[in-house]
Amino acid sequence: MRVTKCRKITRGELLALMPDLQEQIKTAEAKTGAHAMMVFECLDLCSSQIGQRSVVMVGPGLTYESIAMARDQRLGDVPSQFKYPVAWCRTLLYWSERTEMEAGEHDEQDADGNVYLDLDDAEGQL
Repeated sequence: MRVTKCRKITRGELLALMPDLQEQIKTAEAKTGAHAMMVFECLDLCSSQIGQRSVVMVGPGLTYESIAMARDQRLGDVPSQFKYPVAWCRTLLYWSERTEMEAGEHDEQDADGNVYLDLDDAEGQL
């Protein structure tokens, strides 16, 4: 059951959400070989943990092997501290391995060259 809409963002936007963890995120991204990163956030308005975020690497051989698998999960053991997926982006590794021939017909690119992969198109790709 999906509690929130998990929106697609750019890698830069993800790093801006987590300014204190940028180096750790970049290291984990390179070390794990992940194809995507997903941001989980505590959304419980009554919780002292509201707004707390975690980034999870998504890709082959990892706990969550696809965006579709990760976006239907939650992190945490205590209901008031559950973190739900709120945003995701592709990693540099994914874009470096992807050729123009593989680009989905629903992908979008903004004026800065940031590519937003259509989530429905992405489900079968990872």
